[in-house]
Amino acid sequence: MATILGTARRNLTKPVNDGKLPVGTKPRPPFFLMVHPRQWDYDEAAGDWLPILTQHRMDPGALSITERMDPSTAIAERTRNGWACIDPEALDPSKMDGHESYVLDVPHAAGRFYSVPFWVRPEVKAGGRVIDRVDLDKRRAFQRAVVEEGVVPPLDPDYKDLLLQEARSTLSRKRQRAAMAQPGSPAHKDLAAFEARFAAMEASNGPQPGGTAPKRGRKGAAA
Repeated sequence: MATILGTARRNLTKPVNDGKLPVGTKPRPPFFLMVHPRQWDYDEAAGDWLPILTQHRMDPGALSITERMDPSTAIAERTRNGWACIDPEALDPSKMDGHESYVLDVPHAAGRFYSVPFWVRPEVKAGGRVIDRVDLDKRRAFQRAVVEEGVVPPLDPDYKDLLLQEARSTLSRKRQRAAMAQPGSPAHKDLAAFEARFAAMEASNGPQPGGTAPKRGRKGAAA
């Protein structure tokens, strides 16, 4: 994986109407993204497991970020704790909506920046409130790409089993509630939906390096 050095490259963008965010909007420092092998989630819209993206804000003097915005210590600490830190320029721009970095710095009226991932579009509402509009499809594509391009390791089968154990406990509770409910009740509909979700979770293994996503039926993993 490439090393993150210094601040992320500035990808200057502008919000709706080519204006700047209002002075009253709290600025956001740049950040780097990271993924922990334990933190994956089954995304029904994607029909697959995807890594959960966590932001480490590069706020000078906080979270092991130096006053000069050097994240080296923070990255070393995160890596020791099992996180995979993602270089802001690790992917080709074609996989980041044409941007050089996944960090976008939206201009702020106070002369500072409001940093967001490229799949977030801040929108200024009447009265000056800022709403972050999230393009979930772009985020899903990025989550898949960082694994397929080898930036982040694929879902570990042992961690998948732990996640399935948690889901299996939920499934058991839903079956108990359905057993005590009248036929055709919401509890039965909820159970049917979760059983379908659980089956898909078992069958899916998440994105794989090179873009392949083999399916696997695990022995002894019956609900």
